[in-house]
Amino acid sequence: MGTSIDKFKFNFDQGARSNRFSVDIHCPKLGFSLEGIRVESCSLPGRQLTTNPWSEYGVRRNMVTGEILEDGGTIELTFLCDSSFEDRFLIESWNSIIYENAGLQEGTTTHPIFAYLDDYSGTVNIAQLRHNDKEALTYTLNEAYPSAFAPQEMSQGESGIMKFSCTISFRNWTSEYKAAPKLSALNKGRRALRGFADALGTLGRYNKTAQKFADRLTRSDSRLGRLANLFGGNG
Repeated sequence: MGTSIDKFKFNFDQGARSNRFSVDIHCPKLGFSLEGIRVESCSLPGRQLTTNPWSEYGVRRNMVTGEILEDGGTIELTFLCDSSFEDRFLIESWNSIIYENAGLQEGTTTHPIFAYLDDYSGTVNIAQLRHNDKEALTYTLNEAYPSAFAPQEMSQGESGIMKFSCTISFRNWTSEYKAAPKLSALNKGRRALRGFADALGTLGRYNKTAQKFADRLTRSDSRLGRLANLFGGNG
């Protein structure tokens, strides 16, 4: 029989893995939707509230300026290419339509005519998967489109699968945390969070900020499930 630390290590080993993810791209305006495309690497963007040092007296403190930065509004996707280069063809065509076809006029790289953003932007969904292939966390990049793609090197000395990298620009992103696994002894933090949210709800009768925070915690079971995972659980 294993010790308690062995059990903890076993459950921890079931945690989130960076190599278990899927990427879907949807662009209804251009009439295509790709699910489970062959992306070798990508990233989940972060977010930063800009601040400035300020002091009414004494020591300075950082105050939010009102600007929100979404990692520069870009991420990098690297695809594995098959012999048909389908993924590259899609990204290159999507990138080209931005400046080649605007209404009744046709543009070129030497004389670009840019279309409206709404006519070519779509969404990119990045999902982190659990060991049972169910989604644990999904990011949705809004108003997304390929703003750049990198050159591909050719070499007689290389025999591996070719890769294709592109830059996806986006306006902002949203996240969704899926329902947590079934409660276990190592996942009891979720019960505490429920009590915490209930207490915030009571406090919220007198404090609007606390009420908004409580609403955010309890808006859906998936949100609360994500927070519970921070305290440990089966990933």
